[in-house]
Amino acid sequence: MKAMEVSCTCHALLDRFQEEHSDQIFSHHLDSEDDSQITSCDFESLCLWTLSNHSDQSDWSVVSPRQPESAQVGLMPVTDHSEGSSDGHFLLLSSSPAAEASGRCDYHLTSPVLPGSDRHCTLQMALYESHPGLGNLTLLIKPVLSDSAVHSVVLNHRKRDDQRAKWEVLESVIGQVDEPFEVTLLYTSCLGEDGVTVALDSLELIDCESEHQDAICGESFHCVNSEVCIDPSQVCNFHTDCPFGEDEGFICGALPFGSHCSFEQDSCGWSVSNQPLAWRRVAGDALLEKEDMQGVTLQSTPGHFLFLQVRESNSLREASIQSSSFPPPVSTTACQMRFSLYMHGDFNGSLLVAIEENGTTTAPLVWERNYQWADDWEDVALQLTDLHHG
Repeated sequence: MKAMEVSCTCHALLDRFQEEHSDQIFSHHLDSEDDSQITSCDFESLCLWTLSNHSDQSDWSVVSPRQPESAQVGLMPVTDHSEGSSDGHFLLLSSSPAAEASGRCDYHLTSPVLPGSDRHCTLQMALYESHPGLGNLTLLIKPVLSDSAVHSVVLNHRKRDDQRAKWEVLESVIGQVDEPFEVTLLYTSCLGEDGVTVALDSLELIDCESEHQDAICGESFHCVNSEVCIDPSQVCNFHTDCPFGEDEGFICGALPFGSHCSFEQDSCGWSVSNQPLAWRRVAGDALLEKEDMQGVTLQSTPGHFLFLQVRESNSLREASIQSSSFPPPVSTTACQMRFSLYMHGDFNGSLLVAIEENGTTTAPLVWERNYQWADDWEDVALQLTDLHHG
């Protein structure tokens, strides 16, 4: 046995690993649970709306009434709106001295792109103003792929009889939009006075799924910025298939931890070692100095991958890597595991993939490879059937 370089970028993408994830993540429906980060923001979890900034810091910040720095801003709400709790969170507007000095007193936040909407589509939100009437809050409906006119609606133009500072629920009908669009909330006011507080909470787009979008793709994944449909297996496969890249975007972060990993940031819960005779996370350019490498592809591979080198002099008999635990599947559809593998050089061993289920005493072998390929990466896709446990 002379040498073997095995590098598994274990793009261990478990497609449809759990129907609870695959049906929600790969669905083109806007009202699925994971898409709630697009249609709803209570600021207790990740919100995908984009916040304006007039300097190197955002004009907006997510705060809680209990935070000490919040008390210095002015008359703060004692609770948030979505939770009704002093431990809850909301979006607070902080005036920018640089912006006000330049006369730019507009602050905005913008939704992700929506594929379209039907006539019942409505935006609902909660606004808190310590001094009602000092600023205007405007809703802008902006098509993104055409020169269609931007539609605007002023949300807080109504005079309140009660001028006390409190949360007020505002609602505006967006209506039917037959093309991709985004929603922008624009607050216009120079907040130079001390003690002025403006806050937002409970953003929600209601009944905004467009019926004609269902007909476009059926059960396929709909690229929301276009009318392109792709097979669900192409979502989160480390290759951009949608024109605007949403198939490799935020939805991939909702997959179970460790089931979607390029090894760029870390090992994603896969067990690796710093020992020389074990699987290691390395970068391709770090292998350039090795004189005993066979082939040239590995050294020119961009980014990081898992790497194992076996030499004839090694006493190594086995080196394994193991994922973190995955939840039990609830789908009748077979899971799929994909990874990219580079295996090159003279070698008389085998590379094996086995599945270890909770509550079982065996780890059945699902794949074996005991010969080398050419000096190149190869994609492997394995169907994993009859899984009943984590």
